[in-house]
Amino acid sequence: GSVSVSEILGGEIGIFLLGSALIAIGLFVSSLTENQVVAAVVTFGLLLLLWILDFLQQGLPADRFSGIVFAVLIVLAAATFLYFTIRSVFVAAAAAVAGSAVIAVLFIVRPASFDGLIVRVLKWFSLLARYRDFTTGLLRLSSVIYYLSFSAVFVFLTVRSLDSRRWK
Repeated sequence: GSVSVSEILGGEIGIFLLGSALIAIGLFVSSLTENQVVAAVVTFGLLLLLWILDFLQQGLPADRFSGIVFAVLIVLAAATFLYFTIRSVFVAAAAAVAGSAVIAVLFIVRPASFDGLIVRVLKWFSLLARYRDFTTGLLRLSSVIYYLSFSAVFVFLTVRSLDSRRWK
């Protein structure tokens, strides 16, 4: 048979980028805990969640109200994460108010943007959907940038977590 060089090369590049993203997630989780077993279990759970993200999208609601609630929950989660990272109630509250204001303005200007928001966000975070492009021999710059930036964000968060622990 014939060997498709583009599929092999794309698969190799894709598995390297996917692996770097998954390792970056594991490093971040490991930097948050002091116990290796807890870090391993939480990392396994997160990676399993990322693995089945495509299947979860099929059963999620796509109406406008669910999109608004999801957006508010994301803002609250980001504000909570910001509080536990920086330990400043003022900054976390300001982020929550600013995020809520953005949601309100967006709802007034373009309410249709909340339709199917949950599915769109989960599809954007799906690591395996972008990996499928590599296995077919498609080397898209957007997928490469996504994996590199995903890895860079989690490595940055790991460094910040370790720095905050060092100054305690």
